Amino acid sequence: MKNYVLDTNILIHIANISKTWEKINEQFDPFGNNSYLSFATVAEAKSFAKRLRWGKGKMSILEGVTRSFKLVHSSDELIPHYVEIDVFSQGSHPSLKLPKGMSARNMGKNDIWIAATAKSIEGAELITTDRDFEHLDGVFFKVNYVGGVQA
Repeated sequence: MKNYVLDTNILIHIANISKTWEKINEQFDPFGNNSYLSFATVAEAKSFAKRLRWGKGKMSILEGVTRSFKLVHSSDELIPHYVEIDVFSQGSHPSLKLPKGMSARNMGKNDIWIAATAKSIEGAELITTDRDFEHLDGVFFKVNYVGGVQA
């Protein structure tokens, strides 16, 4: 079994039952593997859903999904990972350099918590549909980028 950490956009695709979700499910089988959610992922997804005034159907899917995966809460264990990833992303890590051709960047705070969650789980891979984590790929964990699928 693989260990996956799911980015917030994956939960949005699941709730929307999108073609991209179908591709992710086929390729990675998150429900059939050990899949984890950061506390930040759940908060961010629920905030997104509330802002967009999702109906009962989508909200029910989102609630069910968040209960189906293992939730990683904030903890003292995550803090050093958060700090290391943030310092690395800013190009200020004392021993790790950004990949060639990449410059320092400000990551969103929720993304740093999600990345810290992935780093805290042995052998975890992150699944995402955006490029916000690409500079971390192969440095802290494997990043699986899934591009959008045309209908």
